Amino acid sequence: MRVTAMKGAECPTPPIWWLVNKPVWENQWPLPQDKLVALRDLVQEQLDQSHLEPSTSSWNIPVFCIKKKSGKWRLLQDLQKVNAMMESMGTLQAGMPPPIMLPTDWPVLIVDLKDCFFTIPLHHDDRLKFAFLVPAINNAEPTQRYQWRVLPQGCHNSPAICQ
Repeated sequence: MRVTAMKGAECPTPPIWWLVNKPVWENQWPLPQDKLVALRDLVQEQLDQSHLEPSTSSWNIPVFCIKKKSGKWRLLQDLQKVNAMMESMGTLQAGMPPPIMLPTDWPVLIVDLKDCFFTIPLHHDDRLKFAFLVPAINNAEPTQRYQWRVLPQGCHNSPAICQ
């Protein structure tokens, strides 16, 4: 058996099918200063990894961050309105039996693909739809706008594209 591995850049990602193409703009929520500082740091990490790029999109999704038990921060975005605008790509692993139907004595292998979404580039036409802004702390500088270059976590179709 021969297996060929392809990097995300070599394997084109299919475009997302949109039910409508009307831009979604949801205002950014106010964030306390500690969360703004964490948000700016998290965005810089994603920029350094080329997961984000500057944006001039007419779409906007609110972003925020939460502190994990470990004390680290996690970047999140509210994609509910954007998810409602896209056509579903279907179920995961169509035709596979649900885990509850597998015999209890069958061996099961679980593969955790850490950061799977961040290894798959978004189709170029879809990037504008995943834009967000990062407010400045105390309005000390202009608001920065970015968009995802890779599959964002929370996108309805990210798991289907990832598989």
